[in-house]
Amino acid sequence: MAVHDFWKSYLKYKCDHALCNAHHLRELTGILELTGQNWAKEMMDLLLEIKTAVDARKTETDKLEHEEIESFEKRYERIIEKGFLENPPPAKEKGKRGRTKQSKAKNMLDRLKEHRRETLAFMYDFMIPFDNNQAEKDLRMIKVK
Repeated sequence: MAVHDFWKSYLKYKCDHALCNAHHLRELTGILELTGQNWAKEMMDLLLEIKTAVDARKTETDKLEHEEIESFEKRYERIIEKGFLENPPPAKEKGKRGRTKQSKAKNMLDRLKEHRRETLAFMYDFMIPFDNNQAEKDLRMIKVK
């Protein structure tokens, strides 16, 4: 299992993937601060609520109840739908070739929708971490004094 920050080239590796939610939280914070769109705050709150539920169960049952998972998934989908209402696809300019540039919020929503399973992987399998912070710390150069 590779937990990463959605650098597209990582998806070419032939393994299971999970997305780092610490990266998601940072991006969602930026979207909230720059645009004031409330769906970003709701998504941050939901991801952290799921993490709290998972952390509480890690020592007890090592799984969430099916009803809890369904409830979290439905809330996740509703938040994404709300976000898409605030971020419709950009209009194609006449005479311009290629794809129309999207906002950071729209790109984030597309990623969260298309990669829901990878974003919520930590909820389905408690062996998968919420983020890849420990791996990044392990790779970071030791501070030289």
